Amino acid sequence: MGKRNEYRRMMRALEDLDRVDAGKAPRRGLRPEVRSVTDRWVHGNTAKVASTYAKAGSPVVVPLRPRSRRPWVIALIVLLVITGLIAAIPGARHQITKSWKSMTSGPQRILPAVAVTTHGAYVFENMSSGPGPRVPVTYRPCQAIRYTVNSDLAPAGTDGIIPTAVAEVSRLTGLKFEYAGVSHTPVNFSRPTGPAAITATYPPAQIGWSEASVFTGRGADVVGLGGSEYVTEDGFSPHYVTGSVALRADSLGQILRQRNGRAEVTAVVLHELGHLVGLAHVKDSHELMYAKNDGQLDFGPGDREGLALLGQGSCT
Repeated sequence: MGKRNEYRRMMRALEDLDRVDAGKAPRRGLRPEVRSVTDRWVHGNTAKVASTYAKAGSPVVVPLRPRSRRPWVIALIVLLVITGLIAAIPGARHQITKSWKSMTSGPQRILPAVAVTTHGAYVFENMSSGPGPRVPVTYRPCQAIRYTVNSDLAPAGTDGIIPTAVAEVSRLTGLKFEYAGVSHTPVNFSRPTGPAAITATYPPAQIGWSEASVFTGRGADVVGLGGSEYVTEDGFSPHYVTGSVALRADSLGQILRQRNGRAEVTAVVLHELGHLVGLAHVKDSHELMYAKNDGQLDFGPGDREGLALLGQGSCT
């Protein structure tokens, strides 16, 4: 009799296991009794506990959480990968830092800004107008000033004068100049400096040795001209986009043959490049931006202050 009862209990247990396996609840009045870890298995996202059942309670179905990686583990793995790349690839740290700054702070200036260390007289050629504070119109320090040189009429002995003067103005402003090649187009000063029409692209600035006709009506002692054009786009500060420097070849050729002539011609080129980046004439004869050269061969303290400020314009 005992064997028969045991047999019946085993058959009922097997039937209950079949019901659980089919996703149904065992018969009421039975409760699970875990006998070993081998009695537990996972079906989908739910763990069902099955074994022989004894009288008591309701059937038990135990839900399990979906197995997933914790967010901090994934973040740690990504951090370790980036750290490994920085250590393994030369220059990676610099490039990542540069890219991050570019993404977070907009356009970056090309050359470092020049600190103001001198003080004196200076005047800006053009000032912004509008409801905000008036600031000088400048070239954008995040873009190179591209320029061409026309040396078709250059006097003998002028080699290197223009590149030297351009490098000096770049050093004093913190603005990047980029040589765009040789030009054979005469410098055109028939177009006025100042506001310009907005277009998709702008031609490089022109620097060239010019005929006397370019200076007609400007005074017999005028040996150079310089200036830039600017645009005002919606939502942006006005900024220079291109310009011109004309050097009177015949007059400067005569000066070049005089004692200390090369330094005087270089001073003329510096003066006109000062106009190109935004300086106007001053009334102090100790500054190179004085309207008439009285022997000044280099930028004075006021010139240098103005040039440094002109290099601190906005990139937007």
